[in-house]
Amino acid sequence: MQSSNNCVFLAGCSGGLGTEVCRKLCENGYKVKGLIQNENDKELCKQCGCTDCCVGDMTDLQVKDYEMMLEGCNMIIDCSGAMSTSSKEIKMVEFEATKRLVEAACNKGINRFISVSALGCDNPEGQLVCNTCKSNKQYAQQQCNSDNCISKCDKLNYTIFRVGDLTDEEGSHKVFLSSKITPTEKLERYCLSRKDLADIIVKSLNCNNCFNSIIEVVNCDKAGAKTIDEAIKNFHKTELPQQATWGSQQQQGITV
Repeated sequence: MQSSNNCVFLAGCSGGLGTEVCRKLCENGYKVKGLIQNENDKELCKQCGCTDCCVGDMTDLQVKDYEMMLEGCNMIIDCSGAMSTSSKEIKMVEFEATKRLVEAACNKGINRFISVSALGCDNPEGQLVCNTCKSNKQYAQQQCNSDNCISKCDKLNYTIFRVGDLTDEEGSHKVFLSSKITPTEKLERYCLSRKDLADIIVKSLNCNNCFNSIIEVVNCDKAGAKTIDEAIKNFHKTELPQQATWGSQQQQGITV
């Protein structure tokens, strides 16, 4: 059980993943200040244990707005996601809003920052790509830009989880977790239950192994798959070779 002095600012608190994370945080003794888009979502957050909600549209919120919302918090988890396929909204939610939240966190002296990203966003033409990135290159681009914004900020102690397609399945508690999942792993599918991801996020908050890391994770039922506790405990950050940049893909009509 964590100290009640830990207060987590949870962006996307009322979403499918956000509610699972909120519930898990409250079960583990964290206080939660949730960011929601509509007043009507307050009751849902309350049912998950969060009674302190900020209402705002991430496409409109500015750095000063986030700074006020972050008052009293010492950790940030960003579970937000664009609900539209509009290129403008995807850029605003997946990148611009993240950039403003990162700036506000730095201004407020909050360094622990966890973000949820997408498997394959750094290489949507590769073999190991979630369906969202595979079908929407604009989404992949902005998600990758967001990851770069977070990971290149030297004031943050960050963890970025690049995850497979999220499901509503009951958690299997068996995962494959690595700095980079490779085709040699021969996984049958690249999915992850929201319940398992919520468990992973909360358990990684104070885990030194996960600090300043980009971690790829999917559910895995293969022999030798680790439990969530084992996977986090045994995770070791690996220095990866330089990834192809989005600039090299501008010839395909993708604008950075």
